[in-house]
Amino acid sequence: MSLLPDSLKMLVAGRMIHPERVDGSVYYIACPETLRLKIGYTKGNPVARLRALRTGSPTDIRLMAVHPGSLNDEHTIHGYFAEQRLHGEWFEVDEALFEFMSYVAWSTVAISKYRGTEAPQWAMLGLDSVEDAINAMPVDELAGKLQEVADEHNS
Repeated sequence: MSLLPDSLKMLVAGRMIHPERVDGSVYYIACPETLRLKIGYTKGNPVARLRALRTGSPTDIRLMAVHPGSLNDEHTIHGYFAEQRLHGEWFEVDEALFEFMSYVAWSTVAISKYRGTEAPQWAMLGLDSVEDAINAMPVDELAGKLQEVADEHNS
C-alpha cells in the first residue's frame, strides 16, 4: 500500500509529461550521513545548485532526484511533508519521503525509456540497466497515472 496520495504522484507525472508548462526544476539533495533531504526549486541547473550547496556543507551531499516543476510545486511538496520538516527546506527522511524519492526516480527512468533518451545516472536507483530500474517499481501504477494525466490533458 502506498504512503503517497495520488495527487502528489499526479503532480510529478504531469510535470514529466509536460515539462514545457513550468519554468524550472524541483530538486532533492540528500545528506546520506544524517538522512536529511533538501527539497528545493531552481530556474537554473540543479547540478550547479548542488555544487553551490557543497561549498558550505560540512558533510557529503548528493543529488537524489530532479523533476520539472515550479515554485508552487515546491511549496506543495513541502506542505505534504511538513511533519518531516527540520528547518527551512530540510526534511528528515522517513518511509513516505523515501517512497516519494523512489517514485520520482522510477518515473524519470520510465519517461526516459518512453522518449528513447538516456536516463540520468541519479535515477538508476543503483541498478545496472534501465530494464532493472523499470522492473524495480510497479509498472501498472505509473502507467495508470501517466494515462490519467494524458487523458486529462487531451479532453
